Amino acid sequence: MVDTPAIANPIFPPDRKVWAGGLSGVITAGLAWGAKKWLGWDIPPELLTLVPVLVGYIVSYLVPPTVKDVIKRVDDTVIAIARASDASDASPKEPPMTPAVAAKVNEAIATGKA
Repeated sequence: MVDTPAIANPIFPPDRKVWAGGLSGVITAGLAWGAKKWLGWDIPPELLTLVPVLVGYIVSYLVPPTVKDVIKRVDDTVIAIARASDASDASPKEPPMTPAVAAKVNEAIATGKA
């Protein structure tokens, strides 16, 4: 038997923004196809592909993320930065940061990812 390693990052379903954008694009494509087929509208094929994509992008941009979607993006580096700050009440009773976590925080700050 092959021992498979555990997944480092859990797999999450798509955010609400992604679902809304994809679904609106599919619905728009269906409506455009139906208008061409049953209403006899002369819609160029370029528009049959362009309009659903644009509608999907616009809808996914306008739909706000849920609180759950935002929270699941918080990672250990952000928490470590909050714990390292004297002004933070993230976990005042926690022991000081380990050298490994401090190195990650310093690296995140140096690369501009903090």
